Amino acid sequence: AISADVPYSSLQSNVRSIRREPLSARIELNERAIQDFREQMPDVDMDQSDGKVQLSGNITGLIEDLKISANGKFSSTKFVAKNLDTELRNLDIEYAQDDRKARLTARGESGKGGLFDFDVTGNLADVFGSDFSVDELLDDSTLKGSLKFDHFAWSQKLPGSLLPTLARVDGAFLVDGKLRTPIISGGVTLDQVLLNLPNEIISSVGGGFSIDPVMKNVTVSVAQGSKIETGIGALSVSGIGVLNGSLSEPDF
Repeated sequence: AISADVPYSSLQSNVRSIRREPLSARIELNERAIQDFREQMPDVDMDQSDGKVQLSGNITGLIEDLKISANGKFSSTKFVAKNLDTELRNLDIEYAQDDRKARLTARGESGKGGLFDFDVTGNLADVFGSDFSVDELLDDSTLKGSLKFDHFAWSQKLPGSLLPTLARVDGAFLVDGKLRTPIISGGVTLDQVLLNLPNEIISSVGGGFSIDPVMKNVTVSVAQGSKIETGIGALSVSGIGVLNGSLSEPDF
Protein backbone atom coordinates (compact mmCIF):
# COMPACT_ATOMS: atom_id res chain seq x y z
CA ALA A 1 0.00 0.00 0.00
CA ILE A 2 1.19 3.51 -0.84
CA SER A 3 -0.09 6.73 0.68
CA ALA A 4 1.15 10.30 0.28
CA ASP A 5 0.37 13.86 1.30
CA VAL A 6 2.30 16.35 -0.83
CA PRO A 7 1.39 20.02 -0.23
CA TYR A 8 2.43 22.19 -3.15
CA SER A 9 4.38 24.45 -0.79
CA SER A 10 6.66 21.54 0.18
CA LEU A 11 7.99 21.56 -3.39
CA GLN A 12 8.68 25.31 -3.59
CA SER A 13 12.26 25.44 -2.36
CA ASN A 14 12.90 28.91 -3.87
CA VAL A 15 9.93 30.63 -2.20
CA ARG A 16 10.36 32.03 1.32
CA SER A 17 7.36 34.34 1.58
CA ILE A 18 4.86 31.58 2.31
CA ARG A 19 4.45 29.12 5.12
CA ARG A 20 5.53 25.76 3.84
CA GLU A 21 4.08 22.42 4.91
CA PRO A 22 6.19 19.25 4.79
CA LEU A 23 5.28 16.38 2.54
CA SER A 24 4.89 12.81 3.75
CA ALA A 25 4.77 9.51 1.90
CA ARG A 26 4.58 5.93 3.09
CA ILE A 27 4.96 2.59 1.38
CA GLU A 28 4.12 -0.65 3.13
CA LEU A 29 4.47 -4.17 1.81
CA ASN A 30 2.68 -6.69 3.97
CA GLU A 31 4.28 -10.08 4.48
CA ARG A 32 4.69 -11.87 1.16
CA ALA A 33 6.27 -15.14 0.09
CA ILE A 34 9.69 -15.03 -1.54
CA GLN A 35 8.19 -16.70 -4.62
CA ASP A 36 6.44 -13.40 -5.40
CA PHE A 37 9.88 -11.95 -6.22
CA ARG A 38 11.05 -14.41 -8.89
CA GLU A 39 11.83 -11.66 -11.40
CA GLN A 40 13.72 -9.53 -8.87
CA MET A 41 15.74 -12.49 -7.50
CA PRO A 42 16.67 -14.67 -10.50
CA ASP A 43 19.66 -16.27 -8.73
CA VAL A 44 17.49 -17.84 -6.00
CA ASP A 45 16.17 -21.38 -6.47
CA MET A 46 12.55 -20.60 -5.71
CA ASP A 47 11.46 -24.24 -5.98
CA GLN A 48 13.70 -25.27 -3.07
CA SER A 49 13.63 -22.07 -1.01
CA ASP A 50 11.02 -20.68 1.33
CA GLY A 51 10.76 -17.36 3.09
CA LYS A 52 8.71 -14.28 3.92
CA VAL A 53 9.47 -10.65 3.04
CA GLN A 54 8.12 -7.56 4.80
CA LEU A 55 8.98 -3.94 3.91
CA SER A 56 7.95 -0.44 4.96
CA GLY A 57 9.28 3.05 4.39
CA ASN A 58 8.55 6.72 5.07
CA ILE A 59 9.69 9.96 3.43
CA THR A 60 9.04 13.27 5.19
CA GLY A 61 10.13 16.90 5.02
CA LEU A 62 10.53 19.70 2.53
CA ILE A 63 11.80 18.88 -0.95
CA GLU A 64 15.30 20.22 -0.22
CA ASP A 65 15.55 18.45 3.15
CA LEU A 66 13.87 15.07 2.89
CA LYS A 67 14.35 12.36 5.49
CA ILE A 68 13.79 8.66 4.99
CA SER A 69 13.10 5.83 7.39
CA ALA A 70 12.79 2.22 6.33
CA ASN A 71 12.48 -1.28 7.72
CA GLY A 72 12.78 -4.62 6.02
CA LYS A 73 12.70 -8.21 7.22
CA PHE A 74 13.33 -11.53 5.55
CA SER A 75 13.11 -14.92 7.25
CA SER A 76 13.61 -18.34 5.73
CA THR A 77 13.93 -21.87 7.08
CA LYS A 78 15.66 -22.92 3.83
CA PHE A 79 17.40 -20.62 1.35
CA VAL A 80 19.05 -22.02 -1.78
CA ALA A 81 21.01 -19.92 -4.27
CA LYS A 82 21.53 -21.30 -7.78
CA ASN A 83 25.26 -20.54 -7.85
CA LEU A 84 26.02 -21.86 -4.32
CA ASP A 85 26.26 -25.51 -3.30
CA THR A 86 25.61 -24.90 0.40
CA GLU A 87 22.08 -24.01 1.45
CA LEU A 88 21.34 -21.71 4.35
CA ARG A 89 18.82 -22.54 7.06
CA ASN A 90 16.96 -20.51 9.67
CA LEU A 91 18.06 -17.34 7.93
CA ASP A 92 16.98 -13.99 9.36
CA ILE A 93 17.86 -10.68 7.67
CA GLU A 94 16.79 -7.28 9.00
CA TYR A 95 17.40 -3.76 7.71
CA ALA A 96 16.55 -0.56 9.58
CA GLN A 97 17.21 3.02 8.51
CA ASP A 98 16.53 6.28 10.33
CA ASP A 99 17.42 9.17 8.05
CA ARG A 100 21.11 8.58 7.25
CA LYS A 101 21.83 5.96 9.91
CA ALA A 102 21.31 2.35 8.89
CA ARG A 103 21.86 -1.14 10.24
CA LEU A 104 21.87 -4.49 8.46
CA THR A 105 21.97 -7.82 10.28
CA ALA A 106 21.92 -11.37 8.97
CA ARG A 107 22.10 -14.59 10.96
CA GLY A 108 21.71 -18.17 9.92
CA GLU A 109 23.03 -21.70 9.74
CA SER A 110 24.85 -23.70 7.11
CA GLY A 111 22.93 -26.68 5.82
CA LYS A 112 26.08 -28.65 6.64
CA GLY A 113 26.38 -27.32 10.20
CA GLY A 114 27.58 -24.21 11.99
CA LEU A 115 26.47 -20.60 12.30
CA PHE A 116 27.24 -17.17 10.85
CA ASP A 117 26.39 -13.70 12.19
CA PHE A 118 26.69 -10.50 10.14
CA ASP A 119 26.10 -7.09 11.76
CA VAL A 120 26.99 -3.76 10.17
CA THR A 121 25.94 -0.17 10.85
CA GLY A 122 26.42 2.72 8.48
CA ASN A 123 26.17 6.46 8.01
CA LEU A 124 24.83 7.02 4.52
CA ALA A 125 25.41 9.84 2.07
CA ASP A 126 22.52 12.25 1.44
CA VAL A 127 20.64 10.42 -1.30
CA PHE A 128 18.31 13.38 -1.80
CA GLY A 129 21.05 15.92 -2.43
CA SER A 130 20.85 17.80 -5.70
CA ASP A 131 24.26 16.47 -6.78
CA PHE A 132 23.72 12.90 -5.63
CA SER A 133 25.41 10.12 -7.57
CA VAL A 134 26.47 6.53 -6.96
CA ASP A 135 30.05 7.75 -6.60
CA GLU A 136 28.94 10.14 -3.85
CA LEU A 137 27.15 7.29 -2.07
CA LEU A 138 30.31 5.16 -2.17
CA ASP A 139 32.69 7.97 -1.19
CA ASP A 140 30.62 9.67 1.52
CA SER A 141 29.05 6.66 3.25
CA THR A 142 30.85 4.87 6.09
CA LEU A 143 30.25 1.52 7.74
CA LYS A 144 31.41 -0.51 10.72
CA GLY A 145 30.63 -4.09 11.60
CA SER A 146 31.61 -7.75 11.68
CA LEU A 147 31.06 -11.13 10.07
CA LYS A 148 31.47 -14.01 12.53
CA PHE A 149 31.65 -17.76 11.93
CA ASP A 150 31.11 -20.55 14.45
CA HIS A 151 32.01 -23.99 13.06
CA PHE A 152 30.45 -22.88 9.77
CA ALA A 153 30.74 -25.74 7.26
CA TRP A 154 30.94 -24.88 3.57
CA SER A 155 30.97 -26.87 0.34
CA GLN A 156 31.46 -25.33 -3.11
CA LYS A 157 32.67 -26.53 -6.49
CA LEU A 158 35.39 -24.31 -7.88
CA PRO A 159 35.05 -23.34 -11.56
CA GLY A 160 36.41 -26.21 -13.65
CA SER A 161 36.37 -28.70 -10.76
CA LEU A 162 34.30 -31.90 -10.74
CA LEU A 163 34.28 -32.26 -6.96
CA PRO A 164 33.45 -29.69 -4.26
CA THR A 165 35.93 -27.98 -1.99
CA LEU A 166 35.11 -28.43 1.70
CA ALA A 167 35.99 -26.36 4.78
CA ARG A 168 34.81 -25.46 8.25
CA VAL A 169 35.31 -21.85 9.32
CA ASP A 170 35.74 -20.25 12.76
CA GLY A 171 36.60 -16.62 13.52
CA ALA A 172 35.55 -13.14 12.52
CA PHE A 173 36.20 -10.45 9.93
CA LEU A 174 35.87 -6.82 11.04
CA VAL A 175 34.96 -4.02 8.64
CA ASP A 176 35.41 -0.27 9.08
CA GLY A 177 35.75 2.79 6.87
CA LYS A 178 34.27 4.17 3.67
CA LEU A 179 31.82 2.13 1.65
CA ARG A 180 34.02 2.34 -1.47
CA THR A 181 37.19 1.08 0.27
CA PRO A 182 36.22 -0.58 3.56
CA ILE A 183 39.09 -1.85 5.70
CA ILE A 184 38.88 -5.57 6.51
CA SER A 185 40.73 -6.95 9.55
CA GLY A 186 40.48 -9.94 11.87
CA GLY A 187 40.96 -13.51 10.79
CA VAL A 188 39.60 -17.04 10.48
CA THR A 189 40.70 -20.62 11.03
CA LEU A 190 39.95 -23.17 8.32
CA ASP A 191 39.50 -26.74 9.54
CA GLN A 192 38.66 -29.99 7.75
CA VAL A 193 39.76 -28.43 4.47
CA LEU A 194 39.65 -30.52 1.29
CA LEU A 195 40.60 -28.38 -1.69
CA ASN A 196 39.72 -30.04 -4.98
CA LEU A 197 41.69 -28.29 -7.69
CA PRO A 198 40.00 -27.66 -11.06
CA ASN A 199 40.67 -30.11 -13.88
CA GLU A 200 41.00 -27.09 -16.14
CA ILE A 201 41.59 -23.42 -15.46
CA ILE A 202 38.60 -21.22 -16.25
CA SER A 203 40.00 -17.85 -17.24
CA SER A 204 38.07 -14.64 -16.78
CA VAL A 205 38.73 -11.03 -17.65
CA GLY A 206 38.84 -8.96 -14.51
CA GLY A 207 37.29 -5.53 -14.39
CA GLY A 208 37.36 -2.70 -11.92
CA PHE A 209 35.61 -2.93 -8.57
CA SER A 210 33.08 -0.31 -7.52
CA ILE A 211 33.69 -1.46 -3.94
CA ASP A 212 37.34 -2.42 -3.38
CA PRO A 213 37.96 -3.68 0.19
CA VAL A 214 41.40 -3.17 1.72
CA MET A 215 42.73 -6.06 3.81
CA LYS A 216 44.74 -5.10 6.87
CA ASN A 217 46.69 -7.98 8.40
CA VAL A 218 43.89 -10.48 7.86
CA THR A 219 45.05 -13.84 9.20
CA VAL A 220 44.00 -17.16 7.67
CA SER A 221 45.01 -20.27 9.61
CA VAL A 222 44.74 -23.69 8.03
CA ALA A 223 44.51 -26.46 10.61
CA GLN A 224 46.49 -29.69 10.46
CA GLY A 225 44.78 -32.48 8.58
CA SER A 226 43.76 -30.23 5.70
CA LYS A 227 44.41 -31.52 2.20
CA ILE A 228 44.75 -30.42 -1.40
CA GLU A 229 43.53 -32.99 -3.91
CA THR A 230 45.65 -32.68 -7.05
CA GLY A 231 44.14 -35.52 -9.09
CA ILE A 232 47.26 -37.68 -8.70
CA GLY A 233 47.27 -37.65 -4.92
CA ALA A 234 46.46 -35.62 -1.84
CA LEU A 235 48.87 -33.10 -0.30
CA SER A 236 48.61 -32.35 3.43
CA VAL A 237 48.77 -28.66 4.27
CA SER A 238 48.67 -26.43 7.35
CA GLY A 239 49.94 -23.05 8.43
CA ILE A 240 49.12 -19.37 8.85
CA GLY A 241 48.98 -16.67 6.19
CA VAL A 242 48.47 -12.91 6.36
CA LEU A 243 46.55 -10.96 3.74
CA ASN A 244 47.12 -7.29 2.97
CA GLY A 245 46.40 -5.02 0.05
CA SER A 246 43.13 -4.44 -1.77
CA LEU A 247 40.83 -6.85 -3.57
CA SER A 248 42.05 -5.45 -6.88
CA GLU A 249 45.73 -5.61 -5.82
CA PRO A 250 46.08 -8.25 -3.07
CA ASP A 251 49.32 -8.83 -1.18
CA PHE A 252 49.66 -12.35 0.21
